[in-house]
Amino acid sequence: MLGGFIAHAAYLRRMSGLDPWTDSRRAAIETVRAQGACLIIQVVGPKPAEQSTEMGDGRASNFSRQGECGFQSPEQVRDYCLGLPDPECVRREFDRQAYYDHCVATWRQNDAEGGEDILILPYYLASDCPFMYYSQFGYENYFEAIALYPEAIGKLFRHAAEHARLRNEVFAAASLEAGIPPWVYMGQDVCDNAGPMISPAALDRLYFPNLAYALEPLNRIGIRKVWHSDGNINPVLDRLLECGIDGFQGLQEDRWLLPRQVVSLAKLARMKAKTGDKLILFGSLSVRDVLPRGTPDDVRRDVERCIDAAADGGGYFLAPTSTLGPDVPIANIDAMVDHCREYGAGR
Repeated sequence: MLGGFIAHAAYLRRMSGLDPWTDSRRAAIETVRAQGACLIIQVVGPKPAEQSTEMGDGRASNFSRQGECGFQSPEQVRDYCLGLPDPECVRREFDRQAYYDHCVATWRQNDAEGGEDILILPYYLASDCPFMYYSQFGYENYFEAIALYPEAIGKLFRHAAEHARLRNEVFAAASLEAGIPPWVYMGQDVCDNAGPMISPAALDRLYFPNLAYALEPLNRIGIRKVWHSDGNINPVLDRLLECGIDGFQGLQEDRWLLPRQVVSLAKLARMKAKTGDKLILFGSLSVRDVLPRGTPDDVRRDVERCIDAAADGGGYFLAPTSTLGPDVPIANIDAMVDHCREYGAGR
């Protein structure tokens, strides 16, 4: 069972005996220990209301506030991209030793915090190629720039991919030499519920070649890569596998989605990575559907659905689709954890 995606302060306090507002990381780790879960791929804790945006009904969300966008037009995005240094300059200026030391120190801290019973993977020491520049440029500016100035956006992705490849070269060396576990969690929200945010053809020209370039040092030595998959990734699933992605976290199977929008855990469980291995899968109890809206019995039935679909052959972790917020009844979290232990025993 996967742990660590919990932004439910009352649950964290009950399980850890700690105040999640003063030490959210330690409260999260001790909650996972108390649950009996064995893996953390990212520690996500609660945010105070003053750091969060508001939902439509006035409640605080788990999304951080951001300042005003500094870009006012696609032309400003174009000019920013064209002003980025070339990949050769990025490579010359990258401090390999400093990043190597950072990777090793981060892993040693995580290993000490997890102890003998929890594996805490170092989050984002290995890198994909960024895509989510809409949070920096604004959605309209970013997507208009992709349409109007593809050469400039191409330079942006090449620049980002060079940074990512350099980090991955160093991480690969650190994994071999310092015993960092050879699998990582990464991913970019390139899709929403409808599918890819830009056309697959544009992704094929601009993005996926750079993602493949960035991941090649990890692919070369067999480091497994689990991709965070918000949205309907079905139209680009084959591209992600071809780039070397070995598994998926998230997945959307909400009951109100159209069939073509559902990213099926059962379907993915029958698929293979490029290596020929079974995919590593994390999922998929919905944080928009069964967990906040269902009963404990609904949750237990969904636990059984997930385990039946994906457990055979290993490589599967029961998990919520994303972060558990305070809208999820504690009784439903308990049902998920307890029934995973009971129903999943020996599977």
